[in-house]
Amino acid sequence: MGVKFTDANKWDDVWFSQLTMEQKVMFIYLCDMCDIAGFLEINERLINLRTGIEDVRGTVESLSKSVIYKGDHVWIKKYIKHQRNLPINTNNGAHKSILSSIKMNIDKFP
Repeated sequence: MGVKFTDANKWDDVWFSQLTMEQKVMFIYLCDMCDIAGFLEINERLINLRTGIEDVRGTVESLSKSVIYKGDHVWIKKYIKHQRNLPINTNNGAHKSILSSIKMNIDKFP
């Protein structure tokens, strides 16, 4: 995994501030573990072991304002924006990786 940005102002965001502790931990976990485009395959057992969250599926589903959960994959909706990767520049190597990830994962999110 490469360098990822985190915005400390999320703690002042109304949506984030109203989340339960489990939802906050889950959202931060997803952001930490996803790929460069915001996609992650969900392994409920591993997430439970790492976070202590019992209801992994329910907790992820409760984040539906910011996360799309289909099958066993999630996509964090504004991840690319919050990682300061917009606008996409096809001459940028990292952005090529973002586009590649989108192409590999888009069919999981109809």
